[in-house]
Amino acid sequence: MTTSLRTLDDFASLDAWQAIAPGDARLELRVVPGPRGHALCLDYDLGGNGFVIARRPLDLALPEDYAFTLETRGEGPARIVEFKLVDETLGNVWRLRDERFVYHRDWTPWRIAAQDIEYAWGARRQTVLAHADALEIAVVGSGPGRLWLAELALEDLSPRGSPRVTASSAAPGRDAARVLNGDDGWLSAAGGKQSLTLEFDRPRALGALGIHWDAAAPPASFRLAARDADGAWRTLRAVGAPPAAHSLLLLPGLRATALRLDCVAAGAACGITRLELHPWHYARTLLDGLTSRALAAPRGDYPKPLVEQQSYWTVTAPATGGGIALINTEGLVELPGAVCAVEPFLCLDERLLTWADVALERSLPEDGVPLPMVRWQAPTPATAGPR
Repeated sequence: MTTSLRTLDDFASLDAWQAIAPGDARLELRVVPGPRGHALCLDYDLGGNGFVIARRPLDLALPEDYAFTLETRGEGPARIVEFKLVDETLGNVWRLRDERFVYHRDWTPWRIAAQDIEYAWGARRQTVLAHADALEIAVVGSGPGRLWLAELALEDLSPRGSPRVTASSAAPGRDAARVLNGDDGWLSAAGGKQSLTLEFDRPRALGALGIHWDAAAPPASFRLAARDADGAWRTLRAVGAPPAAHSLLLLPGLRATALRLDCVAAGAACGITRLELHPWHYARTLLDGLTSRALAAPRGDYPKPLVEQQSYWTVTAPATGGGIALINTEGLVELPGAVCAVEPFLCLDERLLTWADVALERSLPEDGVPLPMVRWQAPTPATAGPR
């Protein structure tokens, strides 16, 4: 396994760096000796409660998967330290915020993976940062201290080529590699227990795995396992019943050297027509994964908040008191305590209707009772589209 490491700053000069210290805070930047060359020293005093920023312009295109690496040491108590990337074109800021960054007396590696850097604020939210115009190191808290940085580099961890795919057995013309190349996929040569394995050339970060099962040879059950960098296998999902035609398994935070699907055929064989390997930013979190899935689905299949559209809410409750529920402008009801939400659908003449297919009317009862209502007006057959 090879990695690509690119030096971003050897800290031999301060020319590219800017010290920002608002209010009563103070920040002095100096070039000092590092563990194997030069280092940048942030000598600061945050006052009673403040922050300082060391900022460096960049013109950095980021690969699909990456990690920033540097060496650090410091003097002073633990403080909030932020590693920030700025996209000035879109007006967005991404950051890693360590609420209790420990200052070590000796040089210590600091590794910041792409998955650790989250969207913080900006004019236009993106699921992944593709380009950075500036890098900022911020220290937040109170009192004086020193933070040294050295050997700032970017490691490219992007996938190299396609994974190697093998199977426990394969029918003629339906070998395992076909699940990735758009052909008719893999089909086992027999029934019973079967397996399909994908091996990567380096540890690979994934957000989700999409499995399109062969309708003529579905499994009765299946299990997904991942092999970690230390060679140990662990189970990620176990499904003890026949799956739907398409299984989307969200895998936030996964980095693995291999994946293995263990299947029990429902009949004479088990087959998969296609596998989809979604990148890590597809499902940085479970909520991000649901949003990615919702954005790819027909409009109306998921609630508006999951497709990043604004919805408006009001409260509702029984006249006798008790728990307070919420109802939105599409008719979704969130039960008291946010235990779950109920999204309405309407099946009319064998056609499924969602909030996106109907005319929505909001009202209160004429007697003035504060009971909000949402009325769905279905389209006429002439105006209704296919569903």
